[in-house]
Amino acid sequence: MMKRRRLEEYFIDNYIEIFRRMKDCDHGNGDSLNPYHLEGSVWNHTQMVLDTLGAETNSTLLLAAFLHDVGKPFVRVVEGDKVWFSGHTGRGTMEAIDIVKNVKANLDDFSDANTVYVLNLISLHHLFFNYLLSEITEGAVRKLYEKLKRFDYAFVYLLHKLCLADRRGRLTTTGSDCGRIVRLFSLVNSLLYSAYQNPLKDREYTNEVIFNVGIPYSGKSYGSAGYRENYTVISRDNLITEKFKQCTYNEAWELVDHDSLNTELLDNLRKAVRNRENVVIDMTNLSRKSRNTKRCMFPPSYKKTANVYYTGLSIVRSRVGKRTDKYVSWSVVERMMNSYSTPLYDEFDEINFIVQ
Repeated sequence: MMKRRRLEEYFIDNYIEIFRRMKDCDHGNGDSLNPYHLEGSVWNHTQMVLDTLGAETNSTLLLAAFLHDVGKPFVRVVEGDKVWFSGHTGRGTMEAIDIVKNVKANLDDFSDANTVYVLNLISLHHLFFNYLLSEITEGAVRKLYEKLKRFDYAFVYLLHKLCLADRRGRLTTTGSDCGRIVRLFSLVNSLLYSAYQNPLKDREYTNEVIFNVGIPYSGKSYGSAGYRENYTVISRDNLITEKFKQCTYNEAWELVDHDSLNTELLDNLRKAVRNRENVVIDMTNLSRKSRNTKRCMFPPSYKKTANVYYTGLSIVRSRVGKRTDKYVSWSVVERMMNSYSTPLYDEFDEINFIVQ
């Protein structure tokens, strides 16, 4: 309990505004209660989730549980008698980067927390729930396995523990899915264990396509520079500036025909595939849908890699004012944070998470 208390005190002392927003962020709206969260505020739910965890909970899971819904106050939308939190996992992941780094640096109890694990636990804490809407079938288990198959076993175990804590730490009229979460994890775990015991030979690829994944100002283009010698870097922003060389990026954005630009971008990708070029797609690529549009153009002979940039918002904000060649408003950056969906292994052969 002391470990948890120190975390709460540090958070309230250093992130008072986020703490207040979590306390004020109700899952319902006035007299219209949310049947999934009768406990009221996000802070109440967070406390109940933490209450379900044992005193010996490791630092990674405790920190992820504490921050798992930190994105909700930023995305809350009321429509009639309904309250929606669409995008809260992506937003929470981005908001948590600096918090996790600072907690680790200032609280000895949490110095051993795995930063990437914490961020991915936050972003994926609803993943198991998506497979509980109907009967647990062999096909559903296989789909979930394909998404998780190259994550560390320790991470998948913590993910199911967080899902259980999230479900137990609430008041609801919709019933408990805890038994089904345990069963689903058990079935997926059997497939993971079999794969770990009998690993397949590494596949040989002739080429590689790398998807940069990250919000504006996260360092994607800087990271792409290291690939330019052996890779063709394809960037929508570069296409825009090349067409209007005498204009600023923002002026060019207003002038360009975006439909024809999208067609040209896809044509460039097709050309690269025809020429069997290695490719870096230097775009935000934040949503699964936006990635799939481009990913499906590359044949199985291409290794598909995602480089995910987890850059703290303090760094991102500092870069917003320094860039003279391009300006993206903070409201646009926020909207993009909300759209973030963690790349999974049914999309990519390799995923690298780069924390800055």
